[in-house]
Amino acid sequence: MEPFDTRISLKEYFDEQLKSLRDAFVHGREEVRTYFNMRLDSFDAIVKATECRLQQYFDIRLKNLEVAFEDYRESIVREFVKVNEFRGALSDVINVQASSKDLTTAIASLQAENKHLLELLHTKANDGEVRAQIEGLSTKVNGQIQNNAANIRTLETYKATMEGKASQTSVMIALAFSVVGVILTLINMFG
Repeated sequence: MEPFDTRISLKEYFDEQLKSLRDAFVHGREEVRTYFNMRLDSFDAIVKATECRLQQYFDIRLKNLEVAFEDYRESIVREFVKVNEFRGALSDVINVQASSKDLTTAIASLQAENKHLLELLHTKANDGEVRAQIEGLSTKVNGQIQNNAANIRTLETYKATMEGKASQTSVMIALAFSVVGVILTLINMFG
């Protein structure tokens, strides 16, 4: 049997065991805390890196969208300038345009005046005392007839031009509608 002083009491034994368990628990708790802190730090780094990449991605996307929007805005402005030019041309055509009926009436009026002047000239030419006056009038009437004939040719040319412009006007109107349709389609695609 061992001497009494070398023996450990049961209480001291259990205290020593509890102390070693506490030390192991404290040591284990520190290891677990260190492990989880390292894991949280790595997750923070991953989140920050992902956040940075997402920020860069969205910045690039926003810059691309701004550039695309600016290009689109400039193209729309150019199209509206073209439409305004077309509207101005259409307004000019409408302001100087005469109807076919008006031109036909003016031509008929000038032809009737020419016919009347020729009849007047022939009627007066047979009269003996007015012969001298008629020769003076003849030059004047011939000049008037030639002037009327030139006006008739001008009006006929203008009538033909207006008839051609009428069909050109319909083409321009159809073109305007198609441009507006394309613009609306683009707005719907990007809007």
